[in-house]
Amino acid sequence: MYIVFIDESGQPGGWDEKKQSLTLNSSKFFTLSGFMIEANNILEIEAKFKDIKLKYGLKESIEIKWSCSYSKLGLNFNQYINMKQDIIKMISYTIKKWLMRLAV
Repeated sequence: MYIVFIDESGQPGGWDEKKQSLTLNSSKFFTLSGFMIEANNILEIEAKFKDIKLKYGLKESIEIKWSCSYSKLGLNFNQYINMKQDIIKMISYTIKKWLMRLAV
């Protein structure tokens, strides 16, 4: 079984037929992305995210948005960059592990 995560970035807004343009509440770009994780791996990934949050003094319940400013999280710039690098490493490791299993 797999768990699917889907997220969007941007505002789809709408189309003004009369002006032949996007409405004011639209962003220039709208992205929808997703990924799947095997259900038996979700607890391991959640634990790694929890460890990263705790390492930087964040509450377990806080949502880390990639676009969130470091000051909103209560971090200084270096902590923020290091936290993002830790997240990228964790995701890269998880993807490599998954790809190696596919190759077998």
